[in-house]
This record gives sequence, C-alpha cells and structure tokens, in this order.
Amino acid sequence: IASLRFEYPYSSDPDFIPFSDMPVDDDEVLIATMRAALEFGLQNYPELKALVGGHSMSAFIATYADADVPLPAAGLISLGYPRKGDPAQSQHLQNTSTPMLFVQGTHDTLGTRSEIEEMTRPLGDQATLKWIENATHAFSVENRELSQVAIEIAQTVRQFVDQV
Repeated sequence: IASLRFEYPYSSDPDFIPFSDMPVDDDEVLIATMRAALEFGLQNYPELKALVGGHSMSAFIATYADADVPLPAAGLISLGYPRKGDPAQSQHLQNTSTPMLFVQGTHDTLGTRSEIEEMTRPLGDQATLKWIENATHAFSVENRELSQVAIEIAQTVRQFVDQV
C-alpha cells in the first residue's frame, strides 16, 4: 500500500506545536489541501486505488469533504475519529456514500465507544468499525509497544483496502 503524506498550511508554521491549542486553518483550507493532495496522487499514480483519511482532524476533514462534494476515492479511513461529545461532529456522515473504516481506541476520550457506535450505526454496511482494546486517541496502550498496535491497525487497513 503506497501512502501519500501531506501537511496542512498551519503545520508548516515554524512556531507550530503539535497537539497544542494553537489555531488551525479554516475547514475550507483544510479541505482544499486534502483535495489537492488527492489530486496530486491521482495524477501521478493513476494505477493505484485511492483512499483518503488520516488521524483525528484529518479523519474528520476527509469525511466532511466527501459529504460536501464526493472525493474520487474508493474509501475513507478514519484513525481516531474526533467526535468530542458533539453529535454535530458527525451529522455530515449521512451525506456520503463512500465506504468508511473507523479505527478507534476503547479509551479514546475524543470519540468514546458509545459515541462512535451511535455515530456509525445509521451508516450500516457503509461503515466498518474496528476497536483497538485499551488504546487512547493516540493509539497508545499501556504495556504494549506502539509498533504492535500499529501492526494491528495496518492489518485492519489492509483488509479494508482489499475489500473496497
């Protein structure tokens, strides 16, 4: 599986501190950046199946963008969806028809088990949900190497890629 990584404009600011309360770009900028990265990938690697997603905010932006104007992608991958206790953070999911994978930690405070299950239930077969036991939003698990958690996530993503 080839992977294309990109950065949003705000994260290239020399003063940017990841996971801080620093302001991020507006949704329109985030969506345009994601669409530009996807377009770059499609133009340069047309033989590859395109899926879009990311961790946390990027997961939200991928689904939000697709709900607005469908992305030319076979699927959406969400690692740690940030529901944040706010049902409005997921209302747009009803407006997408792209298959979605949600990988979520059972100890993720930004997307609790009950919130994510409530969010994905109306999506039916369109949504695949994988729980990583005892994982936080950053997918850290006490007494477990992050590399082992990453392998579990990678295997889940691989199955989803093969399926869509």
